[in-house]
Amino acid sequence: MWHSARLAYKEEYELMFEQTSVNFDVGMRILFRWANKIALYYLK
Repeated sequence: MWHSARLAYKEEYELMFEQTSVNFDVGMRILFRWANKIALYYLK
């Protein structure tokens, strides 16, 4: 999954969502949506 790789990048480099958003030119809302979907997937 492409979006999970981006969130893994965020965790690896201890970046805030805003910094990750700028690095990948992705909106904050999209990052939060991805994070929520991934969290819900792993909580099943």
